[in-house]
Amino acid sequence: MAQPPASAAAIGGRLRAARQARGLTLQQVADATSLNKGFISRLERDEVSP
Repeated sequence: MAQPPASAAAIGGRLRAARQARGLTLQQVADATSLNKGFISRLERDEVSP
């Protein structure tokens, strides 16, 4: 899997913390955003760039 460019901001940890602080699951965020759960998970791990 391709890594995002080094210049991309690593925001995955902040996204995960915000989701968890609101008590939301990956599935709830996926449903609300029309994104798939796997993509959101990869975002939170900084494996893909938004």
